[in-house]
Amino acid sequence: MFENETLVAGAISFSLGLVASFLYFAGLAWTARRALASRMPAAWLLASFLVRSGLFIGLALLLMRYWNPLLVLSAWLFAFFLMRAVIFARARRDAADGE
Repeated sequence: MFENETLVAGAISFSLGLVASFLYFAGLAWTARRALASRMPAAWLLASFLVRSGLFIGLALLLMRYWNPLLVLSAWLFAFFLMRAVIFARARRDAADGE
């Protein structure tokens, strides 16, 4: 029974980590576009960082209350870095296609 609960907790943490990471980087892209067109880009970037980080860390902390914190953190960070690699690879491919 314990293995099944651990597997489910890891899968849910990883899945939610992927979604949260996608939203984190989508918010970063949206903010970058808004900041470039704004007269006060620092305010946009700071506010966006605080909101994105607060939501990202808050959701991770919420999951850690219910399951093994090390398992949740590991799955969460793996999902974050995986999503980061996918988004950066796509950005590089799009930049190479645009040249």
